Amino acid sequence: MKLNIGLLLVTAIPSTVLARVVPRGEEAANDTPAAKQLANVFAAQKCWTQSPYGCSKNRWCWQRCQGNGQWCWLAHKGGTGDWTSCTTAEDCIPGVGDSDCAKGDCKACGCSC
Repeated sequence: MKLNIGLLLVTAIPSTVLARVVPRGEEAANDTPAAKQLANVFAAQKCWTQSPYGCSKNRWCWQRCQGNGQWCWLAHKGGTGDWTSCTTAEDCIPGVGDSDCAKGDCKACGCSC
């Protein structure tokens, strides 16, 4: 019986100590680099003046929409459909296909930096 209680205590103490590594009030799942990257996939990024269009590292098409570096994500159906995916910048050439700057009432739609 003493051995069973000893094993119970040995297994209970580390699990209690290690159970709360993240400070209270913070969500561990939302604090990982992958979660942050996923949350920011369509968030506004820096202004860009190097090229008129491109394929992001997350494989989404974008194009410059004003001369001051503002840009937008491309979406099918003239900007109102699904986001336009890509593997290279050539997949995002403006005027080819049905993609255009995203339109709508969303944080990632429209022209911004």
